[in-house]
Amino acid sequence: MPNSSAFIISFLSVTCAAFVAAPLNPAYTSEEFKFYLQDSETNTVIISDDYDSEDSAIVTACKE
Repeated sequence: MPNSSAFIISFLSVTCAAFVAAPLNPAYTSEEFKFYLQDSETNTVIISDDYDSEDSAIVTACKE
């Protein structure tokens, strides 16, 4: 998510629910996202609508 009020609300909601938030740089490549997702054993990803496309690196990494 870009820096915005929606990001702040999501970040605080995740941390208040006693989960760990790990904001990642949207400029990462698919391989970098894949590494971080596997290394942290992530099971949930929150993305904004503008990153929800077939050619997005995060979407590609989540599918692998």
